[in-house]
Amino acid sequence: KMFWLLAVVAICGAAAEPRAAASASSHTWAWPRYQHIPRTCMPWNDALTRVGSCGSDVGVPCNITYLTEQCDQHPLCNAFNSNGFLKACPGGKQGGLCGCASGSKFCLRGLDIYSTDPSVSHGCDHADVFILNGIAPPSAWEGPITAGNMLYSAPEPNTCYLPEVGNGFLATVIGFDAIYIAGLFNGACGSVHRARMPSPVLLNIQGGTIQSGALDLASAWYLRRWTVGSAIVEQRTYAHRTRRHVIVTELALVDGPSSVDLTVSTQSDPLHQHSGGPGSGCAGDFTVDFAFSIVNSTSSWTLFSGVSTLAGDHGEHFLVSILSDAIPSTVHLALSGPPARFISALASSVEFTNNSGTPAQVAQIASQEYHAASALSPGALAAEHAAAWAALHVAGIDIWPASEALADRAFDVATHINTSYYYLLSSIRTDWYPGVSPGGASTQNYQGAVFMDMDWWMEPSFYLLAPAYAEALLEYRFLSINASQTIAKVFGYQGSMFAWTAAYLGRPFGCCSGHGAYEDCLEQHVTGDVAYSAWQYYQATGNKTWLAARGWPLLSYIAAFHRSRVTPTPNASYGGAYSISDVLPIDEWCVGSGCGCETPGVDDDAQMNGVAKASLLTASAAAAILGIETAETRLWGQIGRQLTLLFNESGGHHNQFTSSTCPDGWGGSHYTPSHTVCPEDVLMLSYPLGNFLGIPLNVTRRDAELFVPITCRENAGMTTPIHTIVWLSVDEPVLAQAEFNRSMHAACYGPFNVRNEVDKHVDIPGGHFDNTHFLTGDGGFLQAVLYGYGGLRIDAAGLIINRAALPEGVGRLRLRELTWRTLTLTIDATADTASYSASAPFCITDAAGKLQRYPGTADLDLGTFLFPGVLTVC
Repeated sequence: KMFWLLAVVAICGAAAEPRAAASASSHTWAWPRYQHIPRTCMPWNDALTRVGSCGSDVGVPCNITYLTEQCDQHPLCNAFNSNGFLKACPGGKQGGLCGCASGSKFCLRGLDIYSTDPSVSHGCDHADVFILNGIAPPSAWEGPITAGNMLYSAPEPNTCYLPEVGNGFLATVIGFDAIYIAGLFNGACGSVHRARMPSPVLLNIQGGTIQSGALDLASAWYLRRWTVGSAIVEQRTYAHRTRRHVIVTELALVDGPSSVDLTVSTQSDPLHQHSGGPGSGCAGDFTVDFAFSIVNSTSSWTLFSGVSTLAGDHGEHFLVSILSDAIPSTVHLALSGPPARFISALASSVEFTNNSGTPAQVAQIASQEYHAASALSPGALAAEHAAAWAALHVAGIDIWPASEALADRAFDVATHINTSYYYLLSSIRTDWYPGVSPGGASTQNYQGAVFMDMDWWMEPSFYLLAPAYAEALLEYRFLSINASQTIAKVFGYQGSMFAWTAAYLGRPFGCCSGHGAYEDCLEQHVTGDVAYSAWQYYQATGNKTWLAARGWPLLSYIAAFHRSRVTPTPNASYGGAYSISDVLPIDEWCVGSGCGCETPGVDDDAQMNGVAKASLLTASAAAAILGIETAETRLWGQIGRQLTLLFNESGGHHNQFTSSTCPDGWGGSHYTPSHTVCPEDVLMLSYPLGNFLGIPLNVTRRDAELFVPITCRENAGMTTPIHTIVWLSVDEPVLAQAEFNRSMHAACYGPFNVRNEVDKHVDIPGGHFDNTHFLTGDGGFLQAVLYGYGGLRIDAAGLIINRAALPEGVGRLRLRELTWRTLTLTIDATADTASYSASAPFCITDAAGKLQRYPGTADLDLGTFLFPGVLTVC
């Protein structure tokens, strides 16, 4: 029996382990004319027609073969769904998953399917979509595609939804005339933004036509195939993983005549820059941020040096150097010969302490890195990069389908895992600490600012999959302590107050004077978010050295901030002795509701107070662990225990916040079909804070029943992962699955699974703008798998293990080689089995308090074991 083996680096084959070679594949692969996307809404135009009376609403399965034939015969049909609707894009047939015509990226008009089931929003979860694939891929790409290691498109999608290539220091989106150094900004508070440089890998082949593209997730490079007359030329682009300053693009003749001469040009010219360009409408403004000059050049290369156009907060300017291969007037390629390779190395003064690097020092880094990379052959340089990328996948998530018939569904889940992990790793590294913006390192979205998205959505999966990457993100927060202390003083508080939107070393983007309204001034929960992420990292690793050197400064300064932020409570009826007033909730849609969210702010917001409690309690606990308790640290614990959470005793649920005009926080004009919570505050008390705060499951259920239905559908990347995890925690797999489906697809577009902040379907209330390459959604999706279906929670008592659940179509889920404290741990689950194996003896305590020691492997009897259990190092 053939089955799929899919993982973070996924493999298809007949062998029993995902570590088997891809060549073990036991089936003959044929390019599917229509790509099967299970149970989702995809952005396609109105139905051309409905073929027959079939579909979920009439209870008659459609004949997919017949629908394929009907779509093939219709001159406008691009896609169909399993409810029998043929779909089209304006302008006729077109391949790829993203794009209709004439620049109209998304053109759904109304509902994709019709369902009589009122419990299913829009019926989207009951239709499979089949989309015309276009040109079959080259035979060399077939194996990686079927393995889930490569995503392919012919033709390429709209430029906005091409993938990024990055190494956590350098990053660009394919097709964009923009490249960025992570952590490099231009301007001061009030005008600061991520600094753009022209991309040296944006090439054009005269007379060439782009035929197709593929993102190789295993090797972290993008392959683009051009047709130039009868020749097929392959362009490979990658940001070298270990040589962080280096980005490479190559041209190779892969089919056609024995040789070809190409006229190749770069679309990038540092001396003649312009704003805008491809991608600027969806990934930032593409500003001109550096004035460049040529410092040195030869026939082989050119060295550019640039100075930022705006002064920073202290009057400083940032420097950059770009050393790039010269592109000859004619590029000669032979069918059996080496590729034409073009290397660029970029460096910046931001790499030096306090931006102290001189032009000569910055140029020296670029020169050294360029010449060191150039000394290697094209094959050796690429192999070095691919090997470093492969080393990142020791830990992973492996998936088997429930049956061969459900392989498409399992494959869909696995490829989304793969791409989410790829995009996160492309923006993070362990030797550079700039933080990560919601738009990753490859765009100017969000002006490149670091939000709490990093701490709350991106970081948590790394606690278990790759703790060093979580530590790198926390290092950015540690390096931001000085700036955060300055911000607290400006606002009139003690300790550290982290900027809602943060730039270089944590400097603020806005609310520069400490006075004002809206997010930059009032959305202060980010400071507690940082504290809780630091504590979760410590609990996952048990690294007491880190706690003393990094964790304690973060936790103690943040506790001091909250100590100065609380007041004796006006809400004594809720059982608390302290309150926090005048904040903007994480639910930014409350702006304009009449509740005063934008100014002067509301009181005792659920998520703000939840993380403030956590920060005070964890700082007090850290002091005890480190043996440095004082009367003040004990007071932090007392205040944390007595800080108000608004709990409605009669309803058995939490209230969101209170204010003079909205005393119960929820209800009234704030909640209508088009004005809902976005995202929700209350459910974050259950995840990720639930175990720490001791939120009972019956309260979690009641909170979910109240707040999930009034949560916006627009921001699926942030909300649906939390909904998935919360519904699974109260044993509601059907409701969880609907949210998980939306987490995969509702705001994820194109063949390369590029996420957008918002769901652009026109029937979804809210904005329909582009903020592409939304890493927040990638981090959330991975959490839904690890902490939702995997059932894990990080806790002081140990690793909490709940009975694993399985997404629809998945028959087996393996969380491979996770890191928990000193253990390397693998969890392997099916519907009927749960196996735990570790690198050393471990103990599991069940819900009744029964402790069992295991020498290295535990196969739990699901019929008798009492979940949740607690796994500890014995």
